[in-house]
Amino acid sequence: MKTRLKASQPHTSPIPRQADDDTTPLAAALLTQAFGNDVVLQQIDPISGGRNNRIDRVQTSCGAFVVKQYFQHANDPHDRLNAEWRFARLLWDGGVRNIPQPIVKDDASGAALFAWSSGRPLRAVELTEAHVDEAAVFVEALQSLRTHGADSIGAAAEACYSIDQHITLVQRRLERLARMDVVSDMHQTVRDWVESVVSLRWDQWLCRAATACQQANIDPAVVLPTKHRCLSPSDFGFHNALWCDAPPQNLIFLDFEYAGWDDPAKLVCDFFCQPQVPVPMRAFERFAKRVVRATHGASASEKEIMTAMRRARFLLPVYQFKWCCICLNEFLPNGRARRAHAGHHSASPAHLQEQFERAHAIFNQLEAFKL
Repeated sequence: MKTRLKASQPHTSPIPRQADDDTTPLAAALLTQAFGNDVVLQQIDPISGGRNNRIDRVQTSCGAFVVKQYFQHANDPHDRLNAEWRFARLLWDGGVRNIPQPIVKDDASGAALFAWSSGRPLRAVELTEAHVDEAAVFVEALQSLRTHGADSIGAAAEACYSIDQHITLVQRRLERLARMDVVSDMHQTVRDWVESVVSLRWDQWLCRAATACQQANIDPAVVLPTKHRCLSPSDFGFHNALWCDAPPQNLIFLDFEYAGWDDPAKLVCDFFCQPQVPVPMRAFERFAKRVVRATHGASASEKEIMTAMRRARFLLPVYQFKWCCICLNEFLPNGRARRAHAGHHSASPAHLQEQFERAHAIFNQLEAFKL
């Protein structure tokens, strides 16, 4: 492996970070594993857009690549490296090309090498129905691989298969926030808000949900059949996508570290609840129906489709509560550790205030929908 590095500046990003001393030998080892000793490593640029993992763009004599170092922590057992690797390999081997090509991984270092994908983040004001349709096409392509080696794919992170499991997931997040250590006035403010405002609204929704389930003769403990589960990218949305302005002008979808088998209703709800590049709610029915049809298959009855659609609508407020909690992750130790690994200064008062405001915005959407 030949190394000929030149000085570089980090790519522009909201929260820049510096290149790490261990990045060069790691990148060199991954490149050698993939291409042998003839490749020349020319330049490394830190990429600060990732929120959980350390990411670097590596320019070489063989082209540009991405080195992704995954977050690992004793209190967070999720295997991000292999979850993303298995999912990306399934897609690439199955002919899906609007993802970064997986090149090689190294379990010992917790890192992987991907081909570089040129593109830029989309802004919410740019979103059109065509973008939403392209996201639906991507999900449909995933479901076409259900019988093509997808048995190697495990459950998605925080996978839920019953209404009770979805509710329990959010309940636990709220409880963690209500128990957060108060290390600043901001932490006290957030904890008080979660305990006195958010949790109260959650309890009110639970009462209404229980009544609705009884009236509709729905058992919230019933587990979704395996045949109605979907291959999910998890954390799916335009915040994890790049737009290529050059022909053929398409979206590249990124970040599958939480991917796996899941409830299609969760995929749909996450897609519309993520706050970074919000998707207009007017597209909910159209997108959800395409996801449900792709999951259930051509032989599904209209009654099955409508039942699955009703499930997605029912769970939407659950996931608005969930994303309200996710925005407050930086107030918890594990959330801060992930951001620090990725090079974010997530404990700064300005950033914490921004996350609190995002949580408020999602909560206000709940108010607007009169849930």
